Amino acid sequence: MSAFIARPTEVHTLLTSRGIEDINTVSSFLASPSHAFDFSDPAHTVYVLIGSAILPTAEAIFDHVSRCTHPVTLVLAGGIGHSTSLLYDAVSRHPRYSSISHLVKQLPEAQVFKLLMTDFWPDLGKKVDNGILTLLIDDRSTNCGANAIETKRELDGHGIKPKRLFIVQDPTMNRRTFATFEKVFQGSNVELLPWSFFPRLSLLHDGTVSWEAEDRKVENHELWEPSRFISLILGEIPRLRDDEKGYGPRGAGFIAHVDIPEAVEQAWSRLNTVSVSRR
Repeated sequence: MSAFIARPTEVHTLLTSRGIEDINTVSSFLASPSHAFDFSDPAHTVYVLIGSAILPTAEAIFDHVSRCTHPVTLVLAGGIGHSTSLLYDAVSRHPRYSSISHLVKQLPEAQVFKLLMTDFWPDLGKKVDNGILTLLIDDRSTNCGANAIETKRELDGHGIKPKRLFIVQDPTMNRRTFATFEKVFQGSNVELLPWSFFPRLSLLHDGTVSWEAEDRKVENHELWEPSRFISLILGEIPRLRDDEKGYGPRGAGFIAHVDIPEAVEQAWSRLNTVSVSRR
């Protein structure tokens, strides 16, 4: 658990017991569904890591693939987009990865993760050289829709037809990315298995907040500043809605239909009302 001080005034207005509960309700929904990694049917299982600045997702999949004893396919997906600079910053802040921060500037996100993988998980580099790990690179996509399209293109181009596809993503983007892959892989005989972790905020007696995550140890430098985190989760719900303003089939058509529970909508509404009224 790591504590930090929420600096922006508009964030302070949300850091009440009720506000923290609502933040966790919305963020837990966005991080779900999440399927645990396993070693079943490795010959027909593919893993895709979607680029983001939240490095624990990369660590989780690299650790898992390191333990795989059978041939496996891993796709690293991500070009240079509007938030790629945050990934460079995350690498430069990290106590271990900062040693290669001078090498990652201007690289597409997929290439940053490839560099992290080969430098800090050298056994995976050996698995690539030995043919045990098939590594595919999508360094063109700049949003989650393109991530799904380019992942499918890479797999099709290499004649790989998985029965199971694990999609590893930042918790704030997990739900939307899953819905995007559902749309792109519609009609394919593949089981989509999104994976992420569940970050939770706790309000401490001294007015600071702390991060916790189920089944993972996380540090402050690995996650979001509170203002950015709250902004991200508030922005996701309108995108997920299946209405004329959302990304669903009745709107922009970028994603498959997503059912948003009423409890999540109510939590979002309370947070949004407080955030807007205090600006």
